[in-house]
Amino acid sequence: MNTENEVQSLPQAKKRKVMAVTLWIIALLVTLATAYWQRLTGPTYPLKGKILLTNEEISYNLPRSASTTSNCHISVYVRNENIKGRISYKRENTTEPYTEAEMILHNDSLIFDLPPLPAAGKYRYYIDLIDGNIKRTIPKDDLKSPTEAIIIRFKDDVPLPLLIVHVIVMFAGMLLSNRTGLEVLRQNTNYKKFAYWTLGLLMIGGFILGPLVQKYAFGEFWTGFPFGYDLTDNKTLIAIVVWVIAIIMARRSEKAKLWIIGATIVTLIAFIIPHSLLSGNVPK
Repeated sequence: MNTENEVQSLPQAKKRKVMAVTLWIIALLVTLATAYWQRLTGPTYPLKGKILLTNEEISYNLPRSASTTSNCHISVYVRNENIKGRISYKRENTTEPYTEAEMILHNDSLIFDLPPLPAAGKYRYYIDLIDGNIKRTIPKDDLKSPTEAIIIRFKDDVPLPLLIVHVIVMFAGMLLSNRTGLEVLRQNTNYKKFAYWTLGLLMIGGFILGPLVQKYAFGEFWTGFPFGYDLTDNKTLIAIVVWVIAIIMARRSEKAKLWIIGATIVTLIAFIIPHSLLSGNVPK
């Protein structure tokens, strides 16, 4: 009799396994899409674009993050050796005038090395490309990046193993958050187990590894609430708090699944917001 019941349960067990794998794939795709969007829109990733100068399309890939231990190499590839380059830069959030310098043509590229600043220090810079009487400015003449200048922030070097572990744990936390939100859509599931794992990973990544990374990079463990307004710290704090609330309410409320779904949505929104969007505004 038991053998017969086990045989009859095989198709159902297979369906549950297929559903579980499907939900993991969906959660992974959502997490990867979120990470890609964050990278694409983040203020510390290189600024990419194209401008047209005397019928030549010039592509550029300019840094917006640099190390305090060496000069920051600025380079724009140009095929026309008659094109001249001039860079203008100054420290962010200061009234000091721009420093102007000619870029040097080397191996078909106009290059310049920005001198480093202390950790969390920022430069505001832009580049003029000149061909005879025609001038184009990066990024002011680029309709895709209509800002007045590029902001570059300097940071101290972070030990690579620590950085890798931090990224992996935070990515796993995002993945588990999305997976937990999908798990509540199933019947007879143990979604609370997923919720505990999500909270644990977010706390390790956001409250332990994250502050260590920030201490190495900028000299401060925590610059979010209540000590500052750093967006990366604050959005991590919000994500953790909502998961704590969701887990508590899941044990007490008849609408437990709604609390879990709400925490998943809030976490997803928080991680869509680019890292370091409001950080490091004090000139150094």
